[in-house]
Amino acid sequence: GEEEFGRLVREAKECKEEGLVENIGLCNVRLDQLEFARSIVEIAAVQNQWNLWNREAEFEIDEEVGGKRKRKAGKRGVLRYCQENGIVFFPYGMFGGVKARYAEGRPGKVSVHDFKTVVDMAEEKGVSPHQLVMAYVRQKWNCVCLIVGCRKKERIDELVKIRDGLVLFTEGEMEVLDAI
Repeated sequence: GEEEFGRLVREAKECKEEGLVENIGLCNVRLDQLEFARSIVEIAAVQNQWNLWNREAEFEIDEEVGGKRKRKAGKRGVLRYCQENGIVFFPYGMFGGVKARYAEGRPGKVSVHDFKTVVDMAEEKGVSPHQLVMAYVRQKWNCVCLIVGCRKKERIDELVKIRDGLVLFTEGEMEVLDAI
């Protein structure tokens, strides 16, 4: 629980003070946990799930009501907090896969390829749906650092296009992707 989380954060602080670690990062944290941790020690990075159908990282979430999680309107989430406070955010689960089948509110969605809007926009821009999602999250959130596995040289070339800002969106296109 929360007491255990506090103990772990204090132990991480001791490790930093002793020079055993240079930076401290958190994974799968809520906004209140991140704020609490920062009251004890500097936090360099956060890794939480983020994808087009699970955007909890963008919003503070109310407690579960009737088995469903509900966004608090107008509240900032972990991702915005990271952006406002210079903390690196590492999204995981960006493209879906097997875990996406169980994504709350999106039954049957398996990957970015299941979103016609994404596939069509990617085709219009001459990029893959994966490139489109990576470029979108980088344009929207400059605190995001992508961790992407690459087995082929072509994937590296795709990442370079994103890094170099060669895949950009108009305000209208951002609004379309925001609405997914």
